[in-house]
Amino acid sequence: MVYLVLDLDLTTFVRIPDELDLVDQFHELSNEIQLGGYCQELPFSHTTIQIINPVELSNLIETAYNQYDGVIILTSGAWPLSIRNMLADHLDLTDETAEKLSNCRFHNYKTDQHYFNNNSLETYNALKSVRLARIIGNTPELTNCHFVVLDDRTDHIESLQRFRRIEPIHATTYQASKAYYDVAAEALEKCKQSKAIEKSLLAEKTTRSLTSYSIFMKKRRRDEEGEYTRVSEFFKQTTTVKKIRLTASCGQ
Repeated sequence: MVYLVLDLDLTTFVRIPDELDLVDQFHELSNEIQLGGYCQELPFSHTTIQIINPVELSNLIETAYNQYDGVIILTSGAWPLSIRNMLADHLDLTDETAEKLSNCRFHNYKTDQHYFNNNSLETYNALKSVRLARIIGNTPELTNCHFVVLDDRTDHIESLQRFRRIEPIHATTYQASKAYYDVAAEALEKCKQSKAIEKSLLAEKTTRSLTSYSIFMKKRRRDEEGEYTRVSEFFKQTTTVKKIRLTASCGQ
């Protein structure tokens, strides 16, 4: 399975007005969205955001669901689950994709505290590589999956580069470039091909194992048949000898 892992702050959206200056003016922003309609919890109920490059983001999410296995949200913040519904409502997605996004796997630092002995500060400060490794290690259905992680923070991206099944993509929203959307789409396809190669190698290994086992069993059967033949011949010879001795004894 192949997943697109999305960061939120300064990757998916920007908070108004606090973070507006951190996004290059080259990028397009959606209309302002009041989160009060999605969350009554402070401070989110009074928070306003704008989605970064909504067209490109919509296309990437559609691709993640149509050609791969979907989206996972992984944020260092405390954003509530209802953020999924906000994105589904304000991105240009098909009804099916919007429904799936509204129910996608979601991780903020609060949901992941149990991976860090319920230490909220440690969880908040943890690199995405550490968090993702612990999530995967404790979620059997994710164990052999591939992930394309889109994040604006350099430290998270660098920490993820040592993992074989993870493709970290730097969302450079602070620069005048949208190339990272295409790079992420290409990375999803690369992961899919890598997954197919792994599956093929596993099948080949299994075939070799089965072939070796089959050869072993055939040899074992031949050996057993040979042993049965030798034992049978032995008993035949023993029986013949006994008959000869018995006949000789009777003749006397």
